[in-house]
Amino acid sequence: MKSPFTRRRIAAVAALLTAAAVFGVAGLKLEGTVPHVWGCESVEDVPYRDEIIQIGDTMFIGEEYETLRIYTSYNGLTWSEIESPASDHDIWSCSIALFRTSDDRLGIAWEETSPTDEKPRSIFYWSIFDNNTWSEPETLLSRDVYSFLNDAIMLEDGALLLLWEEPLFQYIEHEGKTVRYSGCEVVYRAYVGNDQLLIDRVIEPEDPFSCSIGGISFVDDGERIWCVFRELEDDFFFYRSWSEDGRQWSPPELMDVPGSHLNQILLTPQGEIGITKLEMDKKDYILRRSSDWENWSEETVFEAEKGSIRYAKITDGSNGTMWGFITTGNDTFFVYSSQDLTENQEAVRVARMLEYLALSCIALTILYVLSWMRGHS
Repeated sequence: MKSPFTRRRIAAVAALLTAAAVFGVAGLKLEGTVPHVWGCESVEDVPYRDEIIQIGDTMFIGEEYETLRIYTSYNGLTWSEIESPASDHDIWSCSIALFRTSDDRLGIAWEETSPTDEKPRSIFYWSIFDNNTWSEPETLLSRDVYSFLNDAIMLEDGALLLLWEEPLFQYIEHEGKTVRYSGCEVVYRAYVGNDQLLIDRVIEPEDPFSCSIGGISFVDDGERIWCVFRELEDDFFFYRSWSEDGRQWSPPELMDVPGSHLNQILLTPQGEIGITKLEMDKKDYILRRSSDWENWSEETVFEAEKGSIRYAKITDGSNGTMWGFITTGNDTFFVYSSQDLTENQEAVRVARMLEYLALSCIALTILYVLSWMRGHS
């Protein structure tokens, strides 16, 4: 039988592998020259930062400690409080989410829990800020349990998506009585808009008496809306599902998250998926970027000189930059990406293209070898 390893075929394989090596090395070297630089400044008297967002030139902080408070800044260093949309009454417990409206204004959704004689009750509200006053708060929905709001996002048509956690209650027989019991936390999401209210549980727990499922956030990449959440068993497992309209969602699928933990997931100003990693007792805060959820680049946002990082959150700013806050011990830092990062995004895109070409050459090599091996089997 004639050998499948002819000179021509070996030469073709060698050429493809050489091209893969050249493209791969060139892409890695080019990406390595791009200065993903982050700066930081120490700040004092900064409100607690449950939520941060930037709309236009204005930065906002949302605080939910004991009550609902909103703060604004134009430089990230000095902050002033503005009247909140719930300033007319006391709040026993609340959770909030800031979002950008479809016409580029600040929106807020929040959940208020009120104690009752028998069980807590949570009511979800929303309001829009026009740079001067808040719109009259409107009720979105209510739940007969204590709830915690994780995220809110507004779609182009003005519909609102909510993501929250609440206990999953079961009823069991105990000593001849029906007892209300919960050992499980689950996640719900809702579509609110166009005279519709659609509520669904993002995943069904295998054991309703022992589970911990938590929401992380929504991410809208312009083509799909992603819903990301986590499940805690012996370790953390991260899941995602997607929707095109916020009404129908794909089944949850396990995510291959780089690193051991996921602190935030967001869309970067360059349109990439961004994952931040925060591990307690560690000194580095890492941002990973990907255009396909599989191949990730990595950059260090902050390196603590003393102590470990206790709190970290970043968001997108203006002109393709990002900013946020890092807390180490008793010190808080305002962090921001430099202009160098924005000016070199074209180099980053070229580097990613070279890496993609390298992977394509490897895939073509495998297909080529399999095709003529199959012909000689």
